[in-house]
Amino acid sequence: MREILDRLNSAMDENSSNEEKLQLLLNEEIAKREMEINRPRFMSRGIFLSPYFQDVHKMVSPLNEDAKMKLKNRDINAYLNLSNIWFDDEINQLMKGVYETSLKYVLKPYTNRLDHLKDKLLDYEIPISEARKFKKEMCSLEKKIKKEGNKPPEEIISEGIDHINWWNVSTIYLHGIRSDEECKTKWNNYVSVFVNKEPFSTAENRKLKELVEIYGGENWDLIAKLLQTGRSAFQCMQRFKTHIENKNTSNFLDSRRRCKVNQACRFIQGEKLYSLDESEFIYGRSYLQPNSTAVL
Repeated sequence: MREILDRLNSAMDENSSNEEKLQLLLNEEIAKREMEINRPRFMSRGIFLSPYFQDVHKMVSPLNEDAKMKLKNRDINAYLNLSNIWFDDEINQLMKGVYETSLKYVLKPYTNRLDHLKDKLLDYEIPISEARKFKKEMCSLEKKIKKEGNKPPEEIISEGIDHINWWNVSTIYLHGIRSDEECKTKWNNYVSVFVNKEPFSTAENRKLKELVEIYGGENWDLIAKLLQTGRSAFQCMQRFKTHIENKNTSNFLDSRRRCKVNQACRFIQGEKLYSLDESEFIYGRSYLQPNSTAVL
């Protein structure tokens, strides 16, 4: 009889300890649920950013035409004013805009993927193992971004120069003072890091003169390409017109040339034609001669 009573007492003690443990577990679960209710929840956009057909390297697709048109929806006031001489600060801003735009294009696949992973981590319902995998991929993407950003500026610009939005360069970096065509022309003719800005050598002058004699001074793009010294077409034309060409100092008596200049003037810029552009249509004249002669 005593043995049975001892068993009952031990069983009751065990039940009371189990009840205490159960009560502690219930209190912890209730506190955890209250924290989950009070915690602010963020709506994850990872579902909408996940494509149906994923790239092999998990890179996002490029912008479509509608997105590109939205980026171009900005005003430019450069068309309201006449074109002026470029100042040093404008050239510096143009170089900065081209470099940063090219860098943004080069880093775009990595930055887009990084933003996509950050949006996915906002979801509290993802498993811990998947979150760790995302964080590991984010670390590797940040290293790649740093590595790509440390490349030489010439290499970055060469990769993104064909994808530059000159409208954005004009509005963001030059505040609409210069049009997109002016920015592109200035870059291709003078400011580009691939354009030779050193003074023309004697050998260059000699070869330029020979090429002009062969092609007649009309196809300056081909002449600049055959010169093979990193000069732009406008540099070659300007150098030949101002320093190499034998100038015709006689009066403007040829009616055919006057008619040609009048037609070129009306075709290019309405009723106005700058002297440098005018001299391009008058073979044998410098850009200073039309400026002091009443041709029109």
